[in-house]
Amino acid sequence: MVLFGVLPSIAAALLLVGAFGTRWLGVALGVGTFAALGLLRDEWPPWPQALWAGNNDGLVWFAWCVLAVGAASAAAGPRWPPRWVAVPGGIAVLAGQVWLELTTRRAYMGTTETACVHAVAIGTMAFVWLGTRRALAQRGAALQAWLLTACLCVDAYLLLAGGSALQGQLAGAAAAAFGAAAGTALWRRDFRLDVAAAWPFAAAHCGLLLAGVQIGELRLLPALLAAFAPVPLSFAGPGDEGIGAGSRVAATATMTGAMLAIAAGLVIARS
Repeated sequence: MVLFGVLPSIAAALLLVGAFGTRWLGVALGVGTFAALGLLRDEWPPWPQALWAGNNDGLVWFAWCVLAVGAASAAAGPRWPPRWVAVPGGIAVLAGQVWLELTTRRAYMGTTETACVHAVAIGTMAFVWLGTRRALAQRGAALQAWLLTACLCVDAYLLLAGGSALQGQLAGAAAAAFGAAAGTALWRRDFRLDVAAAWPFAAAHCGLLLAGVQIGELRLLPALLAAFAPVPLSFAGPGDEGIGAGSRVAATATMTGAMLAIAAGLVIARS
């Protein structure tokens, strides 16, 4: 079952990223996650129109949204769409993902709870996306790719420890895609993680933690710590070799690692 979760992601990442570059990492992530869900459940996710008319399974909506975001991220170019369209449009898509994921949960929420949960989820997704986007724009080296992989690995642990085995395996599939992409740096000396990868990363990273809190038994505090863990990477500054550049990278990577460690520690302490 574990192999079903990671093999499609590894294969898609090695094929697409290895052949076409890291701009296609989002597609590999979407394809790998979608295939993992189908293999783990032993049935392929229904089409969106059937899903909307049926049970509105939050994890299936998650898989479709990550697949769509991944495809859109590969289609976008460095100058198109312009930033004034890309940022609000990207946030609107992430907001739509939150809305779809929580379709069945809203039936059990009051008006105030619905507004608060959606506002926090959408705000977190947007902040994480923009922070990761800035980090990759400044420094898209293999180190950043491995750190984002570590974030997804911790997601997998938190979800598994919170009683969400399937969600944890999907996080493992996402981590496998990013890890395989980072692995291509071994033979690609010009490796640079494209800014486009930040959007599908935020969709997968935050979307799974949202599912863990709302569908599983993951507590809010460790979920938020893990969700915001990539944001400190945006404070490393431009990818130059000036005085203090290495120190900034080390400091921001340490902050990210500390947030992940605290999140994991809180879950361990509760178990």
